[in-house]
Amino acid sequence: MGLIVSCIACWTGNSVQRRECVKQNINDRFPFVKWLPKYSMKTAISDAIAGLTVGMMVVPQSLAYANIARVPKEWGLYTSFMGCFVYVLLGTSKDITLGPTAIMSQIVASAVSDQEHRIIIPLMSLMCGIVQFAMGFLEMGFLVNFISRPVVSGFTSAAAISIATGQFKHILGIPKEYHIPSDFRHCVENTFKYIKHSNVWDIVIGLCCVVLVMALRYLKTCVQSWDDGDSSASLKQTIARRVLWFLATGRNAVVVVVGALIGGVLVSQNLGTEVQLVKHINAGLPPIINPLATGNITFPDAMRYLGLSLAVVPIIGFLEAISIAQAFALQNRYRIDASQELIAIGTSNLLSSFVSAYPATGSFSRTAVNAQSGVRTPAGGILTGAVVLLALAFLTPLFYYIPEASLAAIIITAVLHMVNIKILLQMWKLSALELIPWFVCFAGTLLLGITYGIFVAVAVHLIFPLYRIAVPRYSLSRHGDAVVLKLTSGISYPAIDKVRTILQQVEDSSIGEGCPVSVFILDCGQMPESDFTVVEGFSELVFEYRLKDIQLIFANLQDQVHCILLKAEIPGIVVSPSVEAALSAASDGVVLVSVNATVDEQGDG
Repeated sequence: MGLIVSCIACWTGNSVQRRECVKQNINDRFPFVKWLPKYSMKTAISDAIAGLTVGMMVVPQSLAYANIARVPKEWGLYTSFMGCFVYVLLGTSKDITLGPTAIMSQIVASAVSDQEHRIIIPLMSLMCGIVQFAMGFLEMGFLVNFISRPVVSGFTSAAAISIATGQFKHILGIPKEYHIPSDFRHCVENTFKYIKHSNVWDIVIGLCCVVLVMALRYLKTCVQSWDDGDSSASLKQTIARRVLWFLATGRNAVVVVVGALIGGVLVSQNLGTEVQLVKHINAGLPPIINPLATGNITFPDAMRYLGLSLAVVPIIGFLEAISIAQAFALQNRYRIDASQELIAIGTSNLLSSFVSAYPATGSFSRTAVNAQSGVRTPAGGILTGAVVLLALAFLTPLFYYIPEASLAAIIITAVLHMVNIKILLQMWKLSALELIPWFVCFAGTLLLGITYGIFVAVAVHLIFPLYRIAVPRYSLSRHGDAVVLKLTSGISYPAIDKVRTILQQVEDSSIGEGCPVSVFILDCGQMPESDFTVVEGFSELVFEYRLKDIQLIFANLQDQVHCILLKAEIPGIVVSPSVEAALSAASDGVVLVSVNATVDEQGDG
């Protein structure tokens, strides 16, 4: 709510305060104002190199991710450029790049599973942008904290397996007339069912492209190790390493070019029908559309059809982007503004909806390349977006010859590293209970789909903190006929019944042992605050134990809780400054009497 408060402050202060407040808001909401005055030629060259490198990477990825989303190939490119330009003005991370990602593409495919409803995908982008912008304006980024690391890991691992499985049909060259659904279970069933229709040419091209991508990835690791281990390389060695690094970094583009050359040769030899090619892609810049124009589908029907995806897409999109931005901000020692990131991503998706784009978010692979390429400001995104627009304007005829198997190879090699097995071993060592939400999310995402799987997992994982709230940690100690119940975790309203149950169990067992309790002491030293229901529960306990002729003493109260109990004016409540004072009074046969929650000590005999 800080943005709203600052806006109110701007109009309620004097003229000087208003000017300063407006200036601060402009700096906060348009971060480029901070770095643009310091922009230099050296910075521009670094940003240009990074922007071109990422642009070479994003074009083939966009074509591949459009396959996952089951939309026309050009839509992947439409999704790639708007975020580059918007983020320059509104983003707070110098490294992150916005655009299509494998997980977001899979969510789109799950949410809009039939061609008839494909027309509502721009509406999905519009609604996603509005929700994210509103969350950023209201500073609601904290909501993603309810999605824990095990849930995120289980979700991404299952999504990666589901995405990779969906690409095997292209590697195998199964003809499109044999329909293979996007959901994991039916995808596996139908892939095995139609595997007999596989094409040898597609299999060879797909496997060769997988090997080429892996080899180039390994080459990049080697080049980096050479650079780290040898600081006295000659000029020729340095140039050679830079060329190799550039080729390895742009491995997706290399694979697409090699695949297109193979496809072109096959077509020239009249073997084009033997392999599945990308074929026709609509050339030119995207037309401006009205995302609310959903054809024969009414707006209410479209919203009902999108259903839970209207909540999943904005949250997952922000979670993906913010986790990447935070990781690189920590690595490169600068700070980001989570709420401003929501505004940037939301604005990007909102504007992208007018050019037939589907929801975009931060890409880890492209962000890593951007950082390694030496980017210094978000301005690198300008050249990345320009590369995409140039590809749309001039290169789409060449995309005709790209084999679908080469795009599938790019996707499979990109997502398999998202399957995180190490975290299972870490959780087993540190907190084995955390494995439950991981497996629930993993299985739920695979079996129920991405849209429902993560909600089920979040619901299951929220049971753990709710259980801790409802069942407080405590310790019991017996001192003659007095029992001290120490609430080591504090209590809130769901836990008051548990406190009553504990006291009753102790009372019953002491009677059974022939040594009944005459004093219960509640040590509330670890209870920082209270609420209405807890106070009402305390009042009922006081009344109940007065009838049983058992003294109930509240000891070691913190100031806030003590103040609340004073205001409650619970009849007969007894308060002691410490557990020791209460035990001393009990052992001496002293009865502590309280009138309006004040402590009085009177001798009994």
